[in-house]
Amino acid sequence: MLNFMLTFHSTVVTGEENEVTICHYRAKTYHFDKAASVWKERGVGTLKLLVSKIDLNDLVDTDVPIKRKYRLIMRADAVHKVILNVPLTEDLIATYGDQGKFPSGNNFRMLGLENGELTTLLIKVC
Repeated sequence: MLNFMLTFHSTVVTGEENEVTICHYRAKTYHFDKAASVWKERGVGTLKLLVSKIDLNDLVDTDVPIKRKYRLIMRADAVHKVILNVPLTEDLIATYGDQGKFPSGNNFRMLGLENGELTTLLIKVC
C-alpha cells in the first residue's frame, strides 16, 4: 500500500509587490456611519504604511524629483480581506489622540477617500 501526499504551491498576488512596508502595527478600524451617527467597527488586523518602490531607470539623467506614492492598507486577521485601503496625499486631514492633540493617545482620526466618497475613519493601534 502506498501512502503519499500531494502539496500544491501557489503564488498569492496582493497588489503590494511593487511597494515597501515602512512600518506595521496591529490595529482596529472603525468608520463613522453618518445616517446612524455612530462608529461602526470594520475589523482587527495588521495596519501597514506602504510606499512605492523606486524604478532605477527613473533616476538616470533626470532633474525632476521622483514622486513616491504612500498608502495605508489593513487586512483582517485570518482571512486577509482588505478592510482599509487609503492613499495618503498632501490634502489628507488627520487628528491624533483623543482630542486631536499631537500625539496623546493610541488612535487617530482621518478623512479618507474610499470608493469616490469621503469617509471618516478611526484607527486604534493596539
